[in-house]
Amino acid sequence: MPDFNELHDRPLFIGVDSTALNKFSRVASYREYQPGEVIISEGEQKDSLMVIESGQVEVFKGDLSVYAEDQKIATLSGDRKFCDVFRGDILGEMSLIDVEPASATVRAATKVGIWSIDRADFAAVLRKDLTTYIVVITNIARILSRRLRDAGKINL
Repeated sequence: MPDFNELHDRPLFIGVDSTALNKFSRVASYREYQPGEVIISEGEQKDSLMVIESGQVEVFKGDLSVYAEDQKIATLSGDRKFCDVFRGDILGEMSLIDVEPASATVRAATKVGIWSIDRADFAAVLRKDLTTYIVVITNIARILSRRLRDAGKINL
């Protein structure tokens, strides 16, 4: 299993000190997904924030059944595919913030390793450390802002 503390240079944890990172590592769990495996289903209530340790995932809006099961993941494209997400990026941040069901389906494009932190555990770590709370929430805001810009939804 990879070392959670190696996430210190990933966008979510930039600026987080080693003490706080160690606290997150104690509540994080690690899981691997195989190509084609659904990690998050649109409309599903997710109660965790995920950090991609390795691999690539694809994000889709709408029904995935329009794609043939035997179609190679690497060749998927179309109007339902929103984007690809890679090592170091996060998943589930919107549901973490607004407590709404997942807004998209996320599927492994390659073998993917993911760290997950339950919402309650995540909040417990942040509740005890105002500085870390500010840094992490600011990092999430930056990630969301970048995604909006990349999607062409807003360009201010």
